[in-house]
Amino acid sequence: MVPSFTPLAWGLTSIIVSEDLKQEIASYRNALTAQPLGHPDHSTSLINLTNAVFTRYKKSGRMEDLNNAITYNREVLALCPLDHQCHATSLNKLAKAVLACYNQSGQMEDLEEAITYHNEALTLRPLGHPDHSVLLINFTNAVQTRYGQSGGMEDLNNAIKCHREALALCPLGHQHHAICLNNLAVVVLACYNQSGLIEDLEAAIAYSSRALALRPLGHPDHSMSLINLAIAVRDRYDRLGRMDDLDEAIKYNREAFSLSPLGHQCHSTSLNNLAITVFNRYMQSGQMVDLEAAITYNRESLALCPLGHPDRSSSLINLAAAVNDRYD
Repeated sequence: MVPSFTPLAWGLTSIIVSEDLKQEIASYRNALTAQPLGHPDHSTSLINLTNAVFTRYKKSGRMEDLNNAITYNREVLALCPLDHQCHATSLNKLAKAVLACYNQSGQMEDLEEAITYHNEALTLRPLGHPDHSVLLINFTNAVQTRYGQSGGMEDLNNAIKCHREALALCPLGHQHHAICLNNLAVVVLACYNQSGLIEDLEAAIAYSSRALALRPLGHPDHSMSLINLAIAVRDRYDRLGRMDDLDEAIKYNREAFSLSPLGHQCHSTSLNNLAITVFNRYMQSGQMVDLEAAITYNRESLALCPLGHPDRSSSLINLAAAVNDRYD
């Protein structure tokens, strides 16, 4: 089977946008119309509209909202020159919107632009500034995304270095401590996949375990933490062949899947990973119940990857492998 494990689920879920948000956007548009460029409240209305439109994009996934958010963010930035107190904040928001565009389009120029904006914002908020750690996290995540596309070791090493710095700035009790642990776990695991050093793998498992402990059942990132820990533990199974690691990975994947119904951002990832780990256990145990489960999960995973989807080929291969084994 194709080991298509995904530690970060970027897909946006299409859900119903509340009427309150629709009315809020309409009100901000009306206010902006009544307060054209030059009006003392123009920038405030523009910022309010920009934030609301980007919020609707994150809820609905509509490209029209994302494109509008990018346009509005560029206008806000133009109203906040380099010496303006909101310049760094405007850069950060524009970077987030452009990075979201990259996640939809896959265009590298969008990713490079987002990294540039994040880097400029970080430069304006050096060590000691209250926003430094957040901007460092945002910049590093963008660099990490570029590593995922290009495989450049410079990006990976830079991401590890910056994530370690962010963790040092966000100790236990800090609101971003769990985020830093999770991010560091992901890049250290990527480092293990390059280096093959078991200490990198053990460190990734340790970071993921600590992040999960800080995101108990009910936390919005609980499912993602389960998925990341399952991937690392499954990699240790691949390395050492210990069945308890494989059973543990299946347990985490099952829990993540049960908490991620259709429409949840983690649904597809948890389903795919569960199908792979259950098939792995069938290959070890020969139990038909595992093979039947793997086929079921793979069929469901394929249904989420229509023609043209980037993961369709790997889903077809995984399902074919499982069905072929049942024929044998």
